[in-house]
Amino acid sequence: KYTNRILTPKFDSDFTEVTFSLERGNDDDAENIKISKGEESNFIWCVFYSLFEQIVDVLNVAEHFDRETNQFDQLEYVFIDDPVTSLDENHLIQLAIDLAALIKSSKSELKFIITTHNPLFYNVLHNELRKNTYKKYLLEMNENGEYDLINQSNDSPFSYHLFLLKEIEKAIETGQL
Repeated sequence: KYTNRILTPKFDSDFTEVTFSLERGNDDDAENIKISKGEESNFIWCVFYSLFEQIVDVLNVAEHFDRETNQFDQLEYVFIDDPVTSLDENHLIQLAIDLAALIKSSKSELKFIITTHNPLFYNVLHNELRKNTYKKYLLEMNENGEYDLINQSNDSPFSYHLFLLKEIEKAIETGQL
């Protein structure tokens, strides 16, 4: 969904190895091709996302004894660290929309922590998760090396101009500018 549609993963029987083929539209598929690091990252994300969908589906069953498995009953948090590496803008937007829809579909107490350095990804997630029940924060490092979580209410969390202003002020104070 987030990569080339003609790139096909093939799992061995015990799921310990994955190879890839490239469909050419005829009987001449290219087998066992080497994929790029970006394609590898996207593939890993897709496996994680599939597991994430299953977790949400299972935990959406209210009664524990009615669930198909109890493996996720103790799960409290899902942490997703910047899943947009190597995605073009179209796939990045689609990923943010899909991820927001999955989060909104969760009826359990599962909490989601998503980090990103990508302003577009953040913006789309912010706009998709507008309800007040979703909180957004900016992690900011203080001069002493400690961090603060700052409530983020707008759709543009990255204050590059403020950062640059602080750096310019610091350079002036130290005589570097």
